Amino acid sequence: MLDKNPAFHYWVFLCIFFFLKTFLNSMIQGYSRFKGNTFINPEDTERFADSDKEVIQKYRDLDERAARCWRNDLENIPFFLLLSLALVILGGNPQYCLAYFITYASIRLLHTYFYMKAKQPHRGAAFALGNLVTMSIVGHCIYIISLHY
Repeated sequence: MLDKNPAFHYWVFLCIFFFLKTFLNSMIQGYSRFKGNTFINPEDTERFADSDKEVIQKYRDLDERAARCWRNDLENIPFFLLLSLALVILGGNPQYCLAYFITYASIRLLHTYFYMKAKQPHRGAAFALGNLVTMSIVGHCIYIISLHY
């Protein structure tokens, strides 16, 4: 059933996109930890760290920013994925689904860019727009359900 639904195919692609986006964020964290000699585990610090304090602080800041961005993604993207899957399962129009998915993915990509570059109010605007898209999907799901009662 779902394998024949184009909206489901779009949703799977969206999941892959968000996996790759968060994977890239993890790579940035790993890079910043090695470049800045800031490691989470003591054994990693013993093995890999040296002691240039200026370099360490620069990359520690990047690592912390990437970690906060990662947490923000984990607070927002899973709800969007679940709600968008609900829309697909409810039989949402594939073109609407694709528009929602592309819009949200673009907004979250911008949000990450603005987060990593410390750009306000741009980051806040991207966050608000992402929530608006998510709430639009909620409304769309409620509308589809209401057609059956």
